[in-house]
Amino acid sequence: MSFIKFAYYSLIILIFISCDAKSYDLLIQNVSVIDLENKTVQKHNILIDDGIIIRVGVDSVFKDISAKKIIEGSGRYVIPGLWDSHVHLMEEVNYKNKLADFITYGITSVRDTGGNLDSLKIWNEQIKIRELRGPTIYFAGPTLSGKKEGEAAFTITIEDTLKVQSIIDSLSTAGVHFIKIHDQVKPKVLEEILRQAKLQNLPVAGHVPFGTSMEDASEMGMASFEHLSAMIASLFNKPVDPVKNFGLAYAYMVGESGEELYKTLSINSTFVTPTLITYKRITDAEEDEGVRNMGRRALKKQQKIVKAMVDNDVTILAGTDFGIPELLTDAGQSLIDELRLLSQSGIDNYEVIKSATLNPARFFKIEDYVGLIKEGYKADLVLLKKNPIEDIDNLLTLNYVIKGGEVV
Repeated sequence: MSFIKFAYYSLIILIFISCDAKSYDLLIQNVSVIDLENKTVQKHNILIDDGIIIRVGVDSVFKDISAKKIIEGSGRYVIPGLWDSHVHLMEEVNYKNKLADFITYGITSVRDTGGNLDSLKIWNEQIKIRELRGPTIYFAGPTLSGKKEGEAAFTITIEDTLKVQSIIDSLSTAGVHFIKIHDQVKPKVLEEILRQAKLQNLPVAGHVPFGTSMEDASEMGMASFEHLSAMIASLFNKPVDPVKNFGLAYAYMVGESGEELYKTLSINSTFVTPTLITYKRITDAEEDEGVRNMGRRALKKQQKIVKAMVDNDVTILAGTDFGIPELLTDAGQSLIDELRLLSQSGIDNYEVIKSATLNPARFFKIEDYVGLIKEGYKADLVLLKKNPIEDIDNLLTLNYVIKGGEVV
């Protein structure tokens, strides 16, 4: 957190302590706070003002406090606002109309991994000033690829290193939050993209490029690997059918080689966004029963791989690849389905929820003020009628969604 922000939050808290006569924006009383850091659930009050959590504590601390709006949280549970860390909000399909669906499911932020830069900036501003109901969008703009043919409209082709600096500089000037790359980027181009992005303090996410091992990509500084299926493809250095080629990949990723890989990812703080839900949706839609059953067996093995990653301290991001029509995912519900798949993998539900709250904040290095329920943190919150630690499907029992300190 910057010194200015720290001083600002400290001043607010000081005012809170010294001036009980002030009327604050929102007070949530007697709510069970799910503490993702300490893995506890404790009943507290939460005081919010100007979009920031001012105080979290017991009743005695809040005596004689006045608030413009009071929510009685008895019997309710509260978590930080959710993130979908892999979406494509393409203007061509008019996904502007889908933005409100994210809020309906408690998703207050998304990470757009390839879309129309101009549209994303406009929508984000409209969301910020409450003209548009939707999540805060952290965007990459166009995807950087090394392939000319068959590209999406939101792709920039980079065949050599000559234009890398100017492209990264222009994206940085345009206000992107990170860089997204595809698997056709050549090794030398990848190296230069990572170098230039680092100069601009922009993390690089993407498919592991063919010709570069996952270990090397992590060591070089890629911030996140997108799609478990793309990680499997990188083992073959070409696009592959994950069902037909899964045996070899599974043996590699759950054996000693996999443990060495995960150790590298953990040491380098390389995130992984599995997007298991895309594979499940496609498998469930398969008409051939034999193929469908084979796909479901492969999905179970993918879940075991993700569990092995988490057991070896790899940080997971929950994402859905919403926005690519053929993948059959939707805005909102698909994230809950992804979290269910992670939970069914045997991952602790605290860690599952972190994959859609604190971990994305860590990816963007904003975890000092986003992703937890603590004093000085952004007041993006979801109130639930039931405890999601007991059952991840309780994320569907929404009571209130609070974004920037306001009920939305």
